[in-house]
Amino acid sequence: MVTSIYVTIAMFVFIFLSFLLYLQKRKQLRSWKEANGIRIEGKKAKIVIDTAYQKDLKVVSHSVFVSAQLFILLVTVAVTLYFYDQIPEQFPVHWNSSNEPDRIVDKSYVNVFMLPAIQLLMIPMMFFSHYSFIKSKQKISPYLSDLSSKQSKLFRQAWSFYFLVVTVLTQLLLSGIHFFSLFFADKGAQWILGMTIPFVVIIVGYSVYLTWKYGQGGEKLFLNEAGELPDEVTEADEERFWKWGVWYYNPEDPSIFVEKRFGIGSTLNMARWQSWAFIVGLLVFVVLTIILSYAME
Repeated sequence: MVTSIYVTIAMFVFIFLSFLLYLQKRKQLRSWKEANGIRIEGKKAKIVIDTAYQKDLKVVSHSVFVSAQLFILLVTVAVTLYFYDQIPEQFPVHWNSSNEPDRIVDKSYVNVFMLPAIQLLMIPMMFFSHYSFIKSKQKISPYLSDLSSKQSKLFRQAWSFYFLVVTVLTQLLLSGIHFFSLFFADKGAQWILGMTIPFVVIIVGYSVYLTWKYGQGGEKLFLNEAGELPDEVTEADEERFWKWGVWYYNPEDPSIFVEKRFGIGSTLNMARWQSWAFIVGLLVFVVLTIILSYAME
C-alpha cells in the first residue's frame, strides 16, 4: 500500500515538473519570436477541408470495436458461470508488492463478477476514446493539401488499429486476472506479472514504433514529396485559442475533438458542452469503478 502511494506521488510530481518545463520553453519560444520579429501579418492564412476525408478513411469499424470486447466479456462470463461451483469459498482480489494476497473476499455473485462488471463499463469508454480520435478535426496543410490529407488518413488508420489492439489486450488481461483470482490464485501472483509485463511491452513498444514512423498527423510520411510553404502563405494562427499552449478553447469552432498541438492523439475543445459531458462521463466511470471495488466484501 505504501509503495503504491509513493509511486502515485512520484507520477504526479513528474507530470507537474514536466508541465512547468513546458511552460518555460513555451515562454522562451514566444520571446524569441517577438525578438526576431516573426509575424504572420501580411500573409494569406488558409484553412483546407477535405470533404471526402471521412468517406475515404479506412479505420476499424465501430461494430468490430464493440463486438470484439463483447465477445471477450461474454466468454469470460460464460466460462465463470460454467465453473462457478469450482470457485473456492474465499479468493484473493489484491496482492501486495511482495506478491502476497492482502485482500480476500467471500464467494458471491457480486464479488465473482466484479471484474467483468468493470470490463462492461470499459466498453463505452474505450469506444468513445476511439471515436473521438477518428472524428477529430482535420488538420491539413494549405499548401500540399493532397499529400497532407493522405498523411493524416494513414496516420489515423494506423492508430485506429492500435486502439483495437490495446483494447482487446486490455480486456484479455482483465479476463486473465479474473480467472487467475478465481481458479489459480494458489499458483502464485507471479502469473499476474507474467501477463502484465508482456502487455505493457507490447502497447508501449507499438506506440513508440507508430510515433517514430508517423509522427503527429502523419507528418513523417512521404517527406521526399513535401515542399516548403510559399513565404506569402501560412496556416491559420490558432495561438490565441490554446490556453497556456495546452487547452484548446475556441467557441467559434464547432469541432469537439481536435488534434493535439504537440504529441500524438486528439484533445477536447473546451468551449463545447459536449467536451465537459465527456469529462463528467469519465469521472463517473472512475467513481463507479471505485464503488464497485468497495462493494466487494
